[in-house]
Amino acid sequence: MVSLGLGLGITHIRPPARPNDPDTKDIETALAERRLINAKHESSDLVLAPYALYRGEDDRDVLLLAVVLRTSGVPLNAWEPRPFEVRKLAQVSVRADTFFPSHAFDKSVYGDRLIEAVHLSQD
Repeated sequence: MVSLGLGLGITHIRPPARPNDPDTKDIETALAERRLINAKHESSDLVLAPYALYRGEDDRDVLLLAVVLRTSGVPLNAWEPRPFEVRKLAQVSVRADTFFPSHAFDKSVYGDRLIEAVHLSQD
């Protein structure tokens, strides 16, 4: 699948899906629409602002780079993106509320491992 960077003339070619890849449809919807995600990770209920879906360096895992906005009901104030293994996230659902992505995010660091990323306003 090919997605185009509008206005920049950049073409992004998605890495091919693998048979054992986790389902990422809801996460990709959230990325495309800049929507927050509810997810359970270990014993915590999280509200995440998703930034990128990408393959790990070993090319086996699918990872989600996200900022944790709330954990088990407690709001967090720091913009600290962290990777989550998608297969370790449970009860993933797209929320109705949107977010404004930080311009500190640079999707180019993921190179050909990038599956999908949130679009910044200039994209």
